[in-house]
Amino acid sequence: MVNEIDEFFITEVKKIFNFLVEHGFKLEEQMIEVTPLLFKLPFVGKHIAIILSFDCRENVVDCYVAKVNDGKINRDKSKGGYWTHLHAYLVKYQKFRGSIGDKTEGNDSLENKITKDLTDYANLLKEQGRILLTDDADVLPILGKTGIKS
Repeated sequence: MVNEIDEFFITEVKKIFNFLVEHGFKLEEQMIEVTPLLFKLPFVGKHIAIILSFDCRENVVDCYVAKVNDGKINRDKSKGGYWTHLHAYLVKYQKFRGSIGDKTEGNDSLENKITKDLTDYANLLKEQGRILLTDDADVLPILGKTGIKS
């Protein structure tokens, strides 16, 4: 069941991350995951997916990157898949040493917090994760297969 905050999250994701569409990513409506506790909205490219999530219980926004194989998100590392938090990817593979936006807590409404967090992730992608926007097959590591880069 989608409530007011969930609708707000979906609307904000579509608005703030529209730049992904300009880079060839598509918001795959049939791949949107909705559970009582979590929303996941994937922007899927040919080789890479950018997934925005909202934890309804904790009111937390997150951003993940994943490998795409044959149009499907592949999280199974034993089968060449990849899935990790955007920040973790940037730290490990792009040598990023910063934080995600300004984490100062205020008395903002939940809506303002969601917008701020989404904007922070969008800016992080644009500034530090530009390589992900290329949707190149070699950008994400290949794990779980002997002799292949990690």
